[in-house]
Amino acid sequence: MKKVIALLCLFMSPLFMVAQEEAKEEAEGPAYQMAELTYIKAKVGMEKEFVQAIWAHNAKYHSEAPYRSQLWNIRFGDDAGWYVWTMGTMTFSDLDNAPGHGEHAEDWRKNIAKYVAEYGKNETWVLSESASNPKPGATKIQVVWTVDTKDGEGDEFMDFMKQVAEVHKEGDREVLTWNGGFTEDGRDYAMVFPMESFTSFDTDKWDIEEPFNEKFGEDAWEDAMDDWEDYVEDMTQALWMYVAPPEK
Repeated sequence: MKKVIALLCLFMSPLFMVAQEEAKEEAEGPAYQMAELTYIKAKVGMEKEFVQAIWAHNAKYHSEAPYRSQLWNIRFGDDAGWYVWTMGTMTFSDLDNAPGHGEHAEDWRKNIAKYVAEYGKNETWVLSESASNPKPGATKIQVVWTVDTKDGEGDEFMDFMKQVAEVHKEGDREVLTWNGGFTEDGRDYAMVFPMESFTSFDTDKWDIEEPFNEKFGEDAWEDAMDDWEDYVEDMTQALWMYVAPPEK
């Protein structure tokens, strides 16, 4: 496990915990960001048609917030080969008026379903702002880690990720931590590390251990890695690539 966790030094992107400010929520509604993810496997040889159909559908029904949608392809790692269709970010209240039955559903059945080999996971994830350092702008590649924490140990994991986010903020680096809402067992949290390109794997040598120790004390990183084994049951990783709309 230590060998796996050491990859954090290179790659640096359940408890349903949403930090909300009561006063702000009363005035503006729930203060959180939620995304819905649907895993889809396209029929072999029909990937191009599938992508074109998805983006045509998105243009009709998912071009504006909060129902804006994107498409990703899992290139490496867990669930490699699957597409992930996302909607959001939004709140759960937004789902009451989300595109669904009628014309929207008919468009999906008529123009997309014929290219689908299989539907997989359908999940919701809520961004933990206190354990994240989001940066503006789009990303084309992201390393996604999903973490299964041991029963009752979610707080310890989140405390560590808040420390990681602090170090990333000081280093002007992006990391996103998501809490699993409606997810399968073993998918309690997701850690997302956006990257500019594959070249980052060869050129990005930033080591979190040194700045982590500078901020939290000598041997803090080694202690954190020892603690990790106490509260993490399992972890998977994957690399997602953004699928751009087809050129007209």
